[in-house]
Order: sequence, then C-alpha cells, then structure tokens
Amino acid sequence: MAPNSGEDWAHRVYETEASIYQSILEAGLKTAPGEVRGLVTVFRSHGVGAGSSILDLACGIGRHSVLLAKAGYEVTGVDPSSTFLTRARELAAENGVTQDVNFARGRFSNILKVLSREKHGKFNGIILMDSSVGVTEHDEDDQALLKDLAEAAATGAVLIVEIFDRDYAARHFGRTLVEEFPDDLVRIWKRFSPLGSPVLEADWSFYRKQSDLSLKHLFTTRVRSRHYTVRELRGLARRAGWKYSTCYGSLKDLHRFKKSDFRAFLVFTR
Repeated sequence: MAPNSGEDWAHRVYETEASIYQSILEAGLKTAPGEVRGLVTVFRSHGVGAGSSILDLACGIGRHSVLLAKAGYEVTGVDPSSTFLTRARELAAENGVTQDVNFARGRFSNILKVLSREKHGKFNGIILMDSSVGVTEHDEDDQALLKDLAEAAATGAVLIVEIFDRDYAARHFGRTLVEEFPDDLVRIWKRFSPLGSPVLEADWSFYRKQSDLSLKHLFTTRVRSRHYTVRELRGLARRAGWKYSTCYGSLKDLHRFKKSDFRAFLVFTR
C-alpha cells in the first residue's frame, strides 16, 4: 500500500511505531560511549563541567543522557515517545543514575512549556543529536526551536547540534539505500526529491527479516524533512541568537569537519 503523503510521518515513526524504530536506537548504544566522551570534552573546554545541567532534546532511549549523568552531569531528557522514555528509564536504573537524570515527554513545538512544567531552570549545555532538526521541513520551525533553546539556556551555555550534511549526501547517495539493524530490522529508503534538494522526500519502508531471509513488510511512510548543510545551520542558529564556535566531523576523535564527513556536530555558545 502506498504511504499517505499527508500523514505526520514523525508521529508515526517515533510514536505510533516506536517499538519498531527502537531497534535503530538500540544499535546506537555501541557508539554512545565514544560520543559522550566527545561531548564531555567539548563541554569542559567551554567551562561546562560536572554538576552542570544538560538538556538532551529528542533523547530517544537515553543513550547519551544516561552516560552524561554517569559523567557527573544533571541531565534532563525530553522526547515525544513514551515507548522510548520507558527504555530510557530502564537504562538509567541499570546504570545507577536514576537520581541524576530526569526524563519528560514533550514535543519541540512546546519545549518551553514542557521545561516549565518540569520546573527546570536554565541549562548550561544542550544537545540535539541524530539530525533532530528539520523534522517539519520548514526553516521557520527550526529557527523557532533554536530561539526557544536560547531562552532556556544560561549565559555561556553550549549547544551541540548533529546533522547529516546535505552536501555530502548529494555527492554520495543514490536513490535507494538499504540499512540493517538489530532484531532483523531492515529499513529501505526510496528517495523522490532531487539530490541536493533542501527538502528530502523519501519513502521509509520497514521490514523484518525472516528465517528464510525473506522480508516481512511492517510499514511504509512518506518522509518530508529539511536537510541542512553546515553553512545553512550556522546561519539559522545565528539568527536565533546563538554564536557559532566550531564544527566537528566526529565526536569520537573530535577532528574538524571536512567535506568527506557525512555527520557534522556544530558547536554554538550563548
């Protein structure tokens, strides 16, 4: 069945079908320790040390939140998915940091209301991982989010945003991409938008690999999201009140971003 191009794809993927997508987040548990070491190094280089308050927006299953709490930070993780947050709380308990990390359900569009409800003050550090900007495809929504985060940030706060650089995708990606994840989950991308287009339009089809290696279809949804270049996001954040600091191509070794990097970690200060 063809996907409904008018549906809220993010709601379906991250909330309605969250139990399926969770396998993709679980795969990230392997890389999270190296990423968090990089996050801690960046925070400390800007004077945001242990005991500081960190907001992990779109925290998912909490793989970064929990490890930041283990590193001595006071962490608030926010995500719209109750399924992901249940797993996040399990990870916090398993790692003995339940008292150091708080998970709250909420959406980007009302993040200040969510934080007010949680009675939280200003944050010293904020992270947006896994290309969490661009979900609605509209620049103005992302700029509004970044403005809200600036309001939630303390003086001198550090914002770290991960994107998948559009320039790299235009040079290296074809129209179809197949990815495999734990629990025999397979995701197949079929892109419709032109390479390099600011708005990525694609079908995400999820399958479960069977014992005979056939694929059982789980669901398909039409994705429309804003795909940024590093330069574009720098400009957007500047207009939202953030000062650009630097950009890394990896959190594991913190090398400066270059054209051969797909992932980009932009660092801003308030």
